[in-house]
Amino acid sequence: MPRTASAPKTTIPTLLAVCGTLLSSQALAQTLNWANTLGGAASISGNWSPAAVPNSANALVWNLNNTYTTTFNNFTTSSLNHTFRRGTVSLNMTSPHSTGNIVVGDLAAENAQARLVGGLYNTAGIITVGNASTSIGTLEIIGSGSVLTQSGTGDTNIGVGGNGNLEIFNGGTLNVADQFLAGSNASSTSTITMLGRDTDGQRATLNVSGTGDSRIGAGGDVTMLLDAGGVANFAGNVIVANGSASTSSITLQSPNNVVTSLNITGDLSLGRNTSTAAAGNGTLTAGRVSRATIQGTLNIGNDPDGGTGLLRLGDGNGAGDVEAHTVILGSSGTIEYMASTLTVDGGSLITPAGFQLNLSPSAGGTLASLRFINGATHNATNTTFIANAPDSNAVLRINAGAVFTQATGSMIIGAQAGSSGTVLIGGGTLNTAGLLRAGQSGSAQLNLTNAAQVTCRDLDIAASAGSIGNTIVNGSTITVTEDLVVGGSSNGSGGFNIGGSGFLTISNGGTVNTSANRIASVTSTGRLTVDHSTLNASGNVLCVGTLSLINGTINSPFIECYNTCSGSGTINARFFSDSAFTLEGPLTIGNTATNSVDRILMNVGPHTLTCIDPDVAVLADTTIAGGVINATNGLRLFGGDILSGFGTINSDFDNLGTVTSNTTAGITFTGNVVSTSGQLGGTRIHFASGSTYTGRNVSAGTKWHSDAGSTLTFTAGTSSIGDSSTDAVAFAGNLDIQGSLFLNDTGGFAMPPNTTIRGDGFTSIQGTTTLNRTGSNRHILRGTGTITAVFNSSGTISPGLDEADRTGTLTMGAFYSQSVAGDTGELIMDLDGTTTLLHDTLVLNGGGAVDGVLRLRVGYSPLNGHRIPIVTRGGNNTILTGIFDQLIAPVGWSLDYRADSIDAVYCASDFNADGISDFFDYLDFVADFSSGDARADFNVDGVIDFFDYLDFVAAFSSGC
Repeated sequence: MPRTASAPKTTIPTLLAVCGTLLSSQALAQTLNWANTLGGAASISGNWSPAAVPNSANALVWNLNNTYTTTFNNFTTSSLNHTFRRGTVSLNMTSPHSTGNIVVGDLAAENAQARLVGGLYNTAGIITVGNASTSIGTLEIIGSGSVLTQSGTGDTNIGVGGNGNLEIFNGGTLNVADQFLAGSNASSTSTITMLGRDTDGQRATLNVSGTGDSRIGAGGDVTMLLDAGGVANFAGNVIVANGSASTSSITLQSPNNVVTSLNITGDLSLGRNTSTAAAGNGTLTAGRVSRATIQGTLNIGNDPDGGTGLLRLGDGNGAGDVEAHTVILGSSGTIEYMASTLTVDGGSLITPAGFQLNLSPSAGGTLASLRFINGATHNATNTTFIANAPDSNAVLRINAGAVFTQATGSMIIGAQAGSSGTVLIGGGTLNTAGLLRAGQSGSAQLNLTNAAQVTCRDLDIAASAGSIGNTIVNGSTITVTEDLVVGGSSNGSGGFNIGGSGFLTISNGGTVNTSANRIASVTSTGRLTVDHSTLNASGNVLCVGTLSLINGTINSPFIECYNTCSGSGTINARFFSDSAFTLEGPLTIGNTATNSVDRILMNVGPHTLTCIDPDVAVLADTTIAGGVINATNGLRLFGGDILSGFGTINSDFDNLGTVTSNTTAGITFTGNVVSTSGQLGGTRIHFASGSTYTGRNVSAGTKWHSDAGSTLTFTAGTSSIGDSSTDAVAFAGNLDIQGSLFLNDTGGFAMPPNTTIRGDGFTSIQGTTTLNRTGSNRHILRGTGTITAVFNSSGTISPGLDEADRTGTLTMGAFYSQSVAGDTGELIMDLDGTTTLLHDTLVLNGGGAVDGVLRLRVGYSPLNGHRIPIVTRGGNNTILTGIFDQLIAPVGWSLDYRADSIDAVYCASDFNADGISDFFDYLDFVADFSSGDARADFNVDGVIDFFDYLDFVAAFSSGC
């Protein structure tokens, strides 16, 4: 037989060892039930039934209907799973504890409460609260040191078939690995509460890491409350009222200043699911001091299969904020504005076609607030109302990059009486195909900042009586394609209806553009302010209200002002004012259109007014107080109009009205002034160098001063100037008198460098008149007429006019002296014949004393014995004294000093002009002839030769 191997033998010790191992494994894997109603440590085997110290192989069950605490320490760090069936169990993890599935309220009719009151509680399985129908489960996590963390891919189910409750208090934390599901079936009713923060600042927190769909009300009803700083974070999507039978809600609120937060990385759907079945009724309420942030889409009642969604912004106790990338509002969706703000961040607000956006608080609410940021958009297909309910408040914000398009209909801000609507556009864009109305029956604020852009067909500001509309364009642009009305509304045909208190303020480089075919209107209840900005009115501007220009610019073909207008800057328009425009800084007004400055009333004040007109600029009643008026082509003041004040007219000036100066400064003219029918009066009239005056003035009581380089011409008729003070009349320029001029100056009158009296002009001077010299240049008085004043001359007097009739009579009505303080003057007399009209005459009706130089300019061929009285004495009890120091005359002329006259006498041979023809004349001639002196050219042929000698001898021989 072949040999075979024998079977191994088993010894008794080996069998005993194997049996012991089997018995031990069976004990370790068994379910342990908590047995101590007073609570205690899980590491004490006697607290369990059967008695054992739990390990990772034991399923642990709490089934006592008592309230107690179980403590897990470092001897009990793991278990297989936990099931809470009855009673209230507080878990205190003094060392971290890990387990598998956690079930609170497992079987029907069970009512269990598990409370984590401290430590780290970890599960790699599923968390289920309220598992079976009719079961009740409550999971509480209390305190900042209490953290329940789910690892792996397990879900957390609150209310699967029964009623489940999740409560996280005072900084406790629940970390969910995958989906968070509440109210999974129609039979379940669940509540989720996250409340408060601990003393270390840790908030009650729910963190859901799964990127799938979490459901609040998957099939049953769920009430989720985040309160007093509670936080819920979802990495995926959240659906509220997923099933058609579900009525579920999330409510955010806080009674203090700690913000309660809901943060969703994906979408939030209220009454919308992802299946083909109908959804239920989902609600999100953002109450006082709360914030919900949805990085994806917020769906509100837009399930095509049915379901309703409600977003409630505010809870009547205060305001929170809801922010979503995109908001889709369905036909079964509702947004209730109570006090909070809805923000669309970078996406769109999408509403059903024809939907009317009514941004007004719901009943009991205080504020409706909607905001678009980071390029968000909305396309409105029906009229938008901002504050449409009585006594309501609403705010629409369109921030940088955002675009709100009113594709059809209008936007009405502050629609109802007592309402207050605000639209704030900070760098965004508003395009309105129809009417944009800021203040219909209520009050409205339309503010544009940060380069915002608004385009609308019509812009009404404060459309109705009692309304208040305030539009501010700060560094931004509004373009109105048809009608702009400030303080009323358009009547549709280019006119307006007067409304409430309307304000349009363009500031900080802002621009408003209006249509070329319509009038931009400011009604009697409106105010337009252009502050360092521009109004481009392609059509005309009609201002019946208030216009304020602050270093701004208005460009328009034509502006009419019928009320209060003021400011500084540029009005590039043909301008008409029925009331005075008050300058508050430099102002340039007018353009290249004819009559662009047409009888405007101005209060210039201390500022500079520049008038641009291709023709003359016409002023109506105008005041000035230290300012300057410029005009490119001159100014005109019509009869009946008054220019009053003090300052400078820096242009040509055609005065048909009345100029009334005040203060000691008076009014200075720098251009050519014509005032033949107007009056210049007041305190002081001053003509600067280069200026001229032509006119007749009857305005005694006014100082008249002129600078060197000016020319004043007083035309025919009577003029009276001077206020009878010692400096009433001071002329340093030229003076031309063609009529009667009365100078009222108690300090006398110093004649300017050139004075002309024409046409038998008459000059009455109060006080002494002097004709002086400036350096070696004698001042000149010439012409024909009468001067009634004591007259002292060290200048040059020449009766007649060289450019016309050079001979004439100049009459002095008071004593005449041809010297001033020892400085003698010059008298130039033209002799063109012996009759009165052919020679100059100086008539001294008050007597006089001659001195200085007499220059005879002979314009005819005299005969020996011709005697011409060049100076005559008139009046009673007068004298004529003195002799001329020097006679400058052609050879043969001498002077005969008589009691009543000084005569120029001609004797050809009186070579030395001593009035006698004698041998001394012969000797003097021979001496000059011998030396070649020019005086020896006796026959005045330009050559000194023997013929001069012969002619002199012949004359000498003839005698006189």
